[in-house]
Parts: sequence; C-alpha cells; structure tokens
Amino acid sequence: MKPAPLTAARKAAMKRGAALDNHISASAGPFDAASLSRSYGVDLSEVVRILKSRGKYHG
Repeated sequence: MKPAPLTAARKAAMKRGAALDNHISASAGPFDAASLSRSYGVDLSEVVRILKSRGKYHG
C-alpha cells in the first residue's frame, strides 16, 4: 500500500519545520519556544521536540 501523497499544506509545514531546525542548529540560544512557534508558524509541541532533539531545551 502506497503512502498518501503530501498535500501542499503538509509540504509547507515541513519546510517551516526544516527552517526552524536549521535556525536552532546554527544558533547558540537562548530560545523562547513560544516565540519560535509564532515566528515560524510551527506548533509549540513541534518546537519543543526540535529543541529537545538538539539538546537546547531548558524549559
């Protein structure tokens, strides 16, 4: 069974998440998860997940 094709909205969300991930990887911080969520249009839980995966979550 083939996976469902990505919608335009999902592709855009993935690009925003990748841009956020790149920003977090390239910066020393400190980071405000709520502010990043608003700035990048990414759910707060996803921002926290990315910060934790990079070892930069201190909240």
